[in-house]
Amino acid sequence: MVLQPTSPLRTAEDIDGCVRLCIERGGPACVSVTAVKQHPAWMFTLREGRLQPLLADGDTATRRQDLPPLWTLNGAVYVADVKWLLMSRTFLTRDTIAYPMPEERSVDIDDELDWFLAEALLQQK
Repeated sequence: MVLQPTSPLRTAEDIDGCVRLCIERGGPACVSVTAVKQHPAWMFTLREGRLQPLLADGDTATRRQDLPPLWTLNGAVYVADVKWLLMSRTFLTRDTIAYPMPEERSVDIDDELDWFLAEALLQQK
């Protein structure tokens, strides 16, 4: 198990839930995730000052509601069978199980703004 110190808002229930899900589903690994806020269909690169769609098809959906939900690692909880992890050398394979967590417990402190957000959320508890 890996619990990154930059994810202070996870709870004991999140840790237990991730372990339990891994056992119940019979997976070799389980990692915590949260829903993405910005869908890649609405992302762009800049080429000579002009927007270029990030996705190859370039078909930007007109409504957010029409896009499939996507998930991203939140860094809060990583669980794996030790033998499997030593063999695969990663937590992330097609067999990895996702443990969804809400946004308010998925803050990963990477910069000062993340720190302020985490402090504000902790003060609300």
